[in-house]
Amino acid sequence: MRHRRMWQAASAAAVAAIVLGAAGCGGGSKTTSGEPVSQWVDGVCSAASTWKTSLQDVATSLQGGSLSKSSLTDGVTQVQKANAAFASSLEALGKPNTQAGQQAKSILDQLATELQTASKSMHEAVAKASGVTGVLSAVSSVSASMSSVASDVSKAATQIQKLDPKGELEKAFKQSKSCKALTS
Repeated sequence: MRHRRMWQAASAAAVAAIVLGAAGCGGGSKTTSGEPVSQWVDGVCSAASTWKTSLQDVATSLQGGSLSKSSLTDGVTQVQKANAAFASSLEALGKPNTQAGQQAKSILDQLATELQTASKSMHEAVAKASGVTGVLSAVSSVSASMSSVASDVSKAATQIQKLDPKGELEKAFKQSKSCKALTS
């Protein structure tokens, strides 16, 4: 039960970090290339919203029954799918139309890579699990990976936040319906 709560807390922290951290982002002057800022922001928040829902579904499915290798494997598979979809969505985003747009894009691409690495680590931990002790050890490893994901998302949000202090991205995050739905 403690590990499930840690998993839920880590996934909630990850989503909150990307949305709240990015909401503090600033923007610079527009350049001649890149996605409109509002479109880019909607893409980030839409991807994060889908990811958040998927992680909540996993946490809910793990709450009801007894924890076994099978249920943990199913949960990790769902997390892997959610991470892969989130990473793919982040990678598919262009860069925002700001001076630091390419840097923002690079940060999200790095986050996508970190999500994929965490998924692989979780899969390996569960695949190696054998017996009750092995499952408990795998739960601990998966929880640590989820905490790492939360840290990676928080780090990405902080990096994006520092890009441009003029407020263009911040304004777009505050006005985005996708972001408002994510934080409500």
